[in-house]
Amino acid sequence: MVRGIDCALDCRNRAAPIQAAEVAVVGRYYRWPTSKYKTLDHEEALMLSQSGLEILALWEWNSNELSNFGYRNGVDQGSSAFNQALKAHQPPGTPIYFAVDDDYDTAAIAGTISDYFRGVSDAFALLSAGGPTYRIGVYGSGLTCDWLVAHSQVTHTWLAHAPKWRGATSFQMWNVKQNHQDFGIEGLTAPRDYDGDDVNADAGAFQVTV
Repeated sequence: MVRGIDCALDCRNRAAPIQAAEVAVVGRYYRWPTSKYKTLDHEEALMLSQSGLEILALWEWNSNELSNFGYRNGVDQGSSAFNQALKAHQPPGTPIYFAVDDDYDTAAIAGTISDYFRGVSDAFALLSAGGPTYRIGVYGSGLTCDWLVAHSQVTHTWLAHAPKWRGATSFQMWNVKQNHQDFGIEGLTAPRDYDGDDVNADAGAFQVTV
């Protein structure tokens, strides 16, 4: 297990202070082009990789609103995430974690949220045309992670640091576990700019070389 962060800000020029804090993995986001935050692109991925850091990819968009989910939104957001991953040169076979950022109950997970992940899967299958593709992960509550793994809708899980959410302590099959630690990274403020994470070796972190 290594120390990681998930950061909303562009980190291309922040590698030195991140490494000085003994962080080895940086989680960065794909989003809709209209987002106020800069999304992970090839230049940033390459600069982080050349510095020796590894990257985890996430998709986040209105993930605390149940209306964001559903099959059609899964297709649209999955397609955008897939295409951004290609442009960033994210290696095939590594996961994109899709955020489900609220304490949804089983009915919501088995319904609208499951439909969303079916849409993501169908988008990935269509865009890969039977060739190399990306794995699908989820960031969310223990219950969300557990249900989607049990129903073979995701291969990777990122457990949110939300102690009162369902499954927060009982779910142990995580690949990444958010911990909200402040690592004292110069130029970044926790938790405003980043959250701390425990990252397992099987989390799907990657580097790009070209």
